[in-house]
Amino acid sequence: MPPRHVRGYRSALIVSALGIFRLAPPTFLAAQSITEFSVPSPTADLRGITLGPDGALWFNEAAANKIGRITLQGDVTEFPTPDATFGIATGPDGNLWFTTYDGIGRMTTSGAVTIFSPPSGTDPSEFSAFWIVNGPDGAMWFSVGQGSIGRITTDGSMTLFPIPNPSGSDRAVYDLAFGPDGNIWFGDFQSQSYDPTPTFLGRMTPSGVFSSFPGWAPFGFAIGPDGALWGSGDGVDLGRISSTGSVQTFPVTGFRGLATGSDGNLWVSVDGQTIGRVTPAGAVTSYTIQTPGTGPLGVGFGASPYAFLAGPDGNIWFTEEYGNKIGRVNLKGASLCTPDAHTLCLNGGRFAVTATFQQASGGPFAQATAVTLTDDTGYFWFFDPTNIEIVTKLLNGCAVNGNYWFFGAGLTNVAVSTIVQDLQSATMKTYTNNFGTSFPPVQDTSAFRTCP
Repeated sequence: MPPRHVRGYRSALIVSALGIFRLAPPTFLAAQSITEFSVPSPTADLRGITLGPDGALWFNEAAANKIGRITLQGDVTEFPTPDATFGIATGPDGNLWFTTYDGIGRMTTSGAVTIFSPPSGTDPSEFSAFWIVNGPDGAMWFSVGQGSIGRITTDGSMTLFPIPNPSGSDRAVYDLAFGPDGNIWFGDFQSQSYDPTPTFLGRMTPSGVFSSFPGWAPFGFAIGPDGALWGSGDGVDLGRISSTGSVQTFPVTGFRGLATGSDGNLWVSVDGQTIGRVTPAGAVTSYTIQTPGTGPLGVGFGASPYAFLAGPDGNIWFTEEYGNKIGRVNLKGASLCTPDAHTLCLNGGRFAVTATFQQASGGPFAQATAVTLTDDTGYFWFFDPTNIEIVTKLLNGCAVNGNYWFFGAGLTNVAVSTIVQDLQSATMKTYTNNFGTSFPPVQDTSAFRTCP
């Protein structure tokens, strides 16, 4: 009997109430290029990640027998599942669909779970569902570790398509994806150990016709910035796949998953502790994950970035199999604001501050002139560059109370409207002063609850 694929976690049904956690401040590294959020359950073994129907990100906690939910601000909720889960995707019915040893699961956004068993006559020991995707036909498609591709409708009707296997040897099928040609693509591996041997790249039509292309088999897939299907992982070079099965490889040996970012590049796990940004031409820039991981070989195994996702906030999100954290590559945090004569760009360019003033009651408003002092502080003048009217400061108070703080002080009694925008979260606050009134101090320590 072939062993179950990858790590095996079997346990009784968890009946504990779901837990909602407000996490400690995230860890920033490499000039805030990567942010990490801890998952409350220890050694949870994080796997797949998907954008949920509620705008949050949902992910598998294989060892904890849970599915987690994380908001774009870093709040985590955990929901129990009957068994280990590995892949997850949002279905056309607005539910989360996931893979498990016992079948295919469906979870509502409130955490209610339904498990659909494999077709009648299927040997349970030969069914370890792994990855799952939403197909163009309104059904969910999934891989079975022991060598099958499956399809399940939203009412639970399931069909399995065995992959031809002339050698009869132990098999492993992990990720799968629909390519731009409308077919299902997958990687086939020899053995289900920690170090499987790539056997062939596979293609299956939605009606179940298989083709194989020997010599290269990726673990993960993504549609690249050029609209082609790309693959990576488990000892093979990054590859760009044509509709005929030919592969253009690049000398970037991926570790697990990959995704296309809003910056027009591919993001891929290069090794257990490194994420790579790869241009469509194959140029690589590496970023190190700070958190070490404790894997099956002990401390030092690496955080193991596993699955990647382009989030709705324009950033890349990823799971850490052994780091026990959700990571975010901050593609949108560095240069959102463009400074000009009337705009202060504060806190790394995330916040834009502008001001208008009214010289006479009932008169028109004019734009104030902005002058930057530091990354957090600047001032505005109205009538003369030597006459400062408003001083402003934008501070990161996330570590104190989970907010960004705004402070302002004025040396004027004219009407003023100060607008502060968080360009990353698309939120805005306005502070006003009435004509003929001395400008009151602004000390808003709950200005933007948009951390991090």
